[in-house]
Amino acid sequence: MVASVDYALKNLGVRLIVILGHEKCGAVSAAASQIEAGGAIGLLLNQIKPAIEKAKDQPGVFIDNAINANIINSAETLLNQSETVKTMVEGGDVRIVGSLYSLRTGDVSVVTVIG
Repeated sequence: MVASVDYALKNLGVRLIVILGHEKCGAVSAAASQIEAGGAIGLLLNQIKPAIEKAKDQPGVFIDNAINANIINSAETLLNQSETVKTMVEGGDVRIVGSLYSLRTGDVSVVTVIG
């Protein structure tokens, strides 16, 4: 994924990266339930665990907080894993927008903006 984003920024003129999570996310729910899984699913659940930890102490609905925290973590992870993204965000050339899709209404709300 990082290589695709780097390519899009360097070669296609892309200037907006959108991280789109969604409500009622099964992967976040599975990570919160501490379900054990192997392979790619296990790797995914491990990547979500920091969001679960962040959400534990927040007021409100735990799973909604965890989903939002995962969106924020995903945006920050992309920023930290790609020197191209980091350089372009710091230079004001690219923005990362973490958003939440409502399955019920179809609305998209902004959770975080980097850049």
